[in-house]
Amino acid sequence: PEKQKRLETLVDRARKALADQRAVDHIDDVATAAISGRIETLLIDYDKRYMGDIDWQNLKITRKDANHGVDLFEEVTQVVLKSKGQVYIIDASMMPTKTGICAIYR
Repeated sequence: PEKQKRLETLVDRARKALADQRAVDHIDDVATAAISGRIETLLIDYDKRYMGDIDWQNLKITRKDANHGVDLFEEVTQVVLKSKGQVYIIDASMMPTKTGICAIYR
């Protein structure tokens, strides 16, 4: 129950941050924020994947089908963790977005 309460508080915070434009939920914006170290908290939908390729130098993302590319959510997760951000993999029913990803700025 305690873990569930903490996650609900975090999701509420993400919703408010999105409304105040202190968070983003599009993979292009999340990748840009991740590479510049601006993500404090990253929420990822447990069931979603975004397959593609990313050119980190130019921040260009190319969507691919399930058999090609890499999971960009995983790639962004690694960048966020390297910059000391927090990452939470949560159930789809709790996700504050439909995109499967939400990044709260520092």
